[in-house]
Amino acid sequence: MIFIVLAIIAGLICGWFIIKPKDGFSDYFFGVFFSLFFGVVGFVAGLILCFVAGCFIPQTYVPTGNIELVAMQDNNGIRGNFYLGSGQVRSEFRYVFYAKNGEGIVFNSVPANDAIIFEQDRKGGVIKVYEKKFIDNSYYLIGVSGGQRYEIFVPKGSVKSGFDFDLK
Repeated sequence: MIFIVLAIIAGLICGWFIIKPKDGFSDYFFGVFFSLFFGVVGFVAGLILCFVAGCFIPQTYVPTGNIELVAMQDNNGIRGNFYLGSGQVRSEFRYVFYAKNGEGIVFNSVPANDAIIFEQDRKGGVIKVYEKKFIDNSYYLIGVSGGQRYEIFVPKGSVKSGFDFDLK
């Protein structure tokens, strides 16, 4: 994050000194405008630098909580956008579930790409949530971290296996 702040400050200073407002409203206006423009460019450059730095800093998955399942099912979410006869369709495979939330039950989902299912001798199901974090908290000054992983524990026999090829 320090890269973002330093890049914004450097962009503001560069923009101000490139124009060097002298006299009059127009010189002052363009000085402020270019200073803000270079500040935004500095922000974007600093943000990119933070994301790149975050890729090379050691990270690990830290457990952040458990979700007690009431019911669960796999689901293929299809979404799309169409405008004037053209568009796109996207498909994302997700695990959808009902989970206990205090006295009530809430509906939620997790991306299948970020989840692993484990069958165990147990009665109910649970999802363990892990969040990707830097090993040392001081790394947050220079990088951006993020991402989640899910471990889904279900009773044995919950996952149905088989092969079905249909040419319809």
